[in-house]
Amino acid sequence: MFPEANYDQHTVQLLADDIVLFATDGLHELCNREGVEFSTERLTEIWKQCGGRSAAQAVQLLFDAVGAFSRSGPQDDVTAVVLKVAGNL
Repeated sequence: MFPEANYDQHTVQLLADDIVLFATDGLHELCNREGVEFSTERLTEIWKQCGGRSAAQAVQLLFDAVGAFSRSGPQDDVTAVVLKVAGNL
């Protein structure tokens, strides 16, 4: 789509029950009514609570936190994809 774009590539070993979040910048850049961003730091703190949860539960926790923070809805696209590694590798 963007032939001139350069992307870093990394290899990560995932283990059983690991959970990974892929999200657009609309998530951490979302602002509340006071103009404060949700932020990568806040996203990280919420994500730390997702260990041991299913992918669906993690997404629900994340979007509940975003909704409580913003109360006015997203100003940009907000997309999150969660990958939960099966327990039997």
